[in-house]
Amino acid sequence: MHLSRRPGAFPALLALLVPLTSCNFGLEPLNIGTDSQGNPIFDTEADTDADADADGDSDADGDTDSDTDVDGNVAVTGVEPYYGTTAGGQAVTITGGPFDSSATVRFGANSATVQSVNSSSLSVSTPSATDEGSVDVIVATDAGSGSFEDAFFYFEDGQGEAGAIGVIGWYELLGNFWKDPTPYGVAWTTFIVPQDFHIWDWYAPGSDNCVDDSWSPTGEVYVYDMDVSTITIRPSSGSPATLSWDNGLLEYINEDLSTSQFQANSTYSLDEITSSSFPAFSMSDLARTPSSFSITYPAMTGTQPARVNRNSFELRWSGSGGDKVIIMAFLYNSAGSAIDQEVYCVVEDDGSFTIPSSAWSGFDSNRYIQVIVMRMLESGGTIDYNLSESRVVGAHANIGLVMSQ
Repeated sequence: MHLSRRPGAFPALLALLVPLTSCNFGLEPLNIGTDSQGNPIFDTEADTDADADADGDSDADGDTDSDTDVDGNVAVTGVEPYYGTTAGGQAVTITGGPFDSSATVRFGANSATVQSVNSSSLSVSTPSATDEGSVDVIVATDAGSGSFEDAFFYFEDGQGEAGAIGVIGWYELLGNFWKDPTPYGVAWTTFIVPQDFHIWDWYAPGSDNCVDDSWSPTGEVYVYDMDVSTITIRPSSGSPATLSWDNGLLEYINEDLSTSQFQANSTYSLDEITSSSFPAFSMSDLARTPSSFSITYPAMTGTQPARVNRNSFELRWSGSGGDKVIIMAFLYNSAGSAIDQEVYCVVEDDGSFTIPSSAWSGFDSNRYIQVIVMRMLESGGTIDYNLSESRVVGAHANIGLVMSQ
């Protein structure tokens, strides 16, 4: 039997939602399915406003506008940096003047804390904010006041939550069962409004737990429109890879990583993204790839699949060090032409796991079972603009075939 099917489909995911409108940088809702390689697919309605700009100028970034409202006594000509999080506490320098010790500063309706003053600049600490979006910066002194429209953008505070998700993965096919046994690599990533979410949450709730394909997670994920067509990721050794924006999937993707572009035990950086509608940023720790490994039991090499039992379906693998291991098992019908059942397990990377008999609704003998064991590792790198975490995972997967008995 020769199988051409690559990693199996994820469960159905995340209902389509109405786009948020409070963010100038453009958001899209996600409906996540999978492509033919089992990679998540983002499907949504067409975005009719590429950057959702709402500040009334043609620049959309808030850093070089001259929307200054001056009463003739005080000018506000610059705000740096021009973005921070809704948690507040961002150190910001405001330029203009003339300023003096009587100066007070508001970001929108909220008062900032003035740290130091000279005639042409103010150092302040931003107040917290309730919502993501742009606000005016207003300076008042005893002599007068001035403002800068849409001068500062509040990003939703992302500390302790995901701000980027994706996979940089390498897939190896074991045994002589495949039309094309060539290993392959795929990378995709997208930047989201902060959410406490991990890639393995798509597969099963909790750890050391299995579900069948009747289980489906629910939730909301929103994607930032970076307004750039490609991004570049670089392993600490090896060659950089370019990921191209797919407007249908709402992700940056490269489905053909070379062996030099995927490196085990490597840290991947993100080259600077420069956009007219988003703050420029880069990352030194976008993702980390785990060590390579092999499935040590049951044997999955050669031409004859090993036999497994419903009551003792144990898998063992070499090494450790991943945050989680995902196990996927696809039970085929008697003809080997279609899948009767899919089982997904999220487990600890401790070298072994037994799929419980209760995970199977049926387990007839002499059925082929495609097995995927995937080690996943997160980097936890910090994203500059909202202090969220990169939860792009490095992944290494072994794909084999066994037979039920």
